[in-house]
Amino acid sequence: ALPILLKLQDLMEQVIASERHRQDYIRILHYIDTYTDIKYWKGHFLDIGVHQQQEMCLFANTFANYIGYEANPYYCNELLNAGYNVENYIISDNEGQGILYVSGTPGYDSLIRSNVQDVIGEVTVPCQTIDSLCKDKLRVDILNIDVEGHDGNVILGARQTIEKHKPLIVIEHLPDYLKPWLMSQGYILTQDQDWFCIQGEKNDY
Repeated sequence: ALPILLKLQDLMEQVIASERHRQDYIRILHYIDTYTDIKYWKGHFLDIGVHQQQEMCLFANTFANYIGYEANPYYCNELLNAGYNVENYIISDNEGQGILYVSGTPGYDSLIRSNVQDVIGEVTVPCQTIDSLCKDKLRVDILNIDVEGHDGNVILGARQTIEKHKPLIVIEHLPDYLKPWLMSQGYILTQDQDWFCIQGEKNDY
């Protein structure tokens, strides 16, 4: 195993109590290990849909160029106060503002009202696209997307970034309408339980 995975295993024992979380992160890091040569880790790891500290600190502590995007301002402020590099945006396919439906179950907020069974409130949050955030500024090596059904919109707003950088993409819900476009970009689509890992040819520059 590469040193990064050994470090991850140590961190998991310290900060993750849930077996479900352990398996999620082992699976994602397995794909990163098998796909990504260490020379590519100089780029950025963009984590779309951070939720809470215990669900993202492994990546944030593993990758030096980690940036998290969290739509819920309460979670975002908690992470900022803990010293993590997180920004309070809805990541979508347009800019402006959007409504986040807040769930009574942590980690299950969504932009889609019908996806939240226990809505306890709603909050208006600024929207940004990955393309606008990264344009001419960031090299992106990895996109990790978990946004409770809004995943396709994140990809639509990241098309220029994907075309330019060909990042590894780990995504929870991959809509069928995006699969032909991703394959046209040289990606191979692999399903592992409810996660899709999308592997493509890396642009080396």
